Amino acid sequence: KLIDEKLNLQIQINQLQNTLNTLPIKKQQLEISNLEQDLINKKLNAKETNQNILIKELEIKKLEQELNINQAFSYIPKEQSAKQRIQNQLSYKLGQAMIINSKSILGYIR
Repeated sequence: KLIDEKLNLQIQINQLQNTLNTLPIKKQQLEISNLEQDLINKKLNAKETNQNILIKELEIKKLEQELNINQAFSYIPKEQSAKQRIQNQLSYKLGQAMIINSKSILGYIR
């Protein structure tokens, strides 16, 4: 009987030791899987960031093209605006009126 109890106790000790030995291994495996998941998450974040950068670069190029187009069109009104300023001056208007009214004597006297 004593030998049986000793054997049972020895078996239980061995089982507990096996359990204790497997716990650190399980912990390490869980840590490894956690690290692998972190790595996957970081790769996905890096891809997302790269895509955001590409999108921003495309937006910048689009805005630069729009700016170039706007600058090309804004050049034309500057010349026209100078012409408009000259035509709005009083001396220009008086000269225009004299030319129009000079075709008749009564118009020139007015």
